[in-house]
Amino acid sequence: MKINLNYIVDTICAIASGERNVNTIIQGDVYTLDAQPDTKYCVFCISQNDHTESSDFIYFNFTLFYINRLTNDESSNELLSQSTGMQVLRNIIRKTCTYLDIDVTNDLVYTNFEQQFADMCAGTYVTVEFQVPLDLCFEDYGDSDDILDRQ
Repeated sequence: MKINLNYIVDTICAIASGERNVNTIIQGDVYTLDAQPDTKYCVFCISQNDHTESSDFIYFNFTLFYINRLTNDESSNELLSQSTGMQVLRNIIRKTCTYLDIDVTNDLVYTNFEQQFADMCAGTYVTVEFQVPLDLCFEDYGDSDDILDRQ
């Protein structure tokens, strides 16, 4: 198994879909939620940040969101949505690390919010950086001299 960007995003989304509170998954810009008036809440969104490489590791960096629609009495489920969001995001991160046998390199800082999308919503987001040993990431395609010889 080689862990590339596509594989890690697919794994995170598959794990998120297994969370009982998650009904919709969005990849990319969280604000695309504005254009989805019939969204089934709760929403999990994964947005990419910069990914970096060192001599031994590649660091995949994402912002993960958990979003729930507020009820008519907006304050009644705001705290519950944020609390649940923190737990769901923590579960997704832990399960991803366990499944892929990788580590998180940063302290997780959960930021709670209230935001108007197509609906008035509340939730939480966290930025996470997964550290993956370089030898698990890429196939060896040989020396560049070999590639030039094929032209």
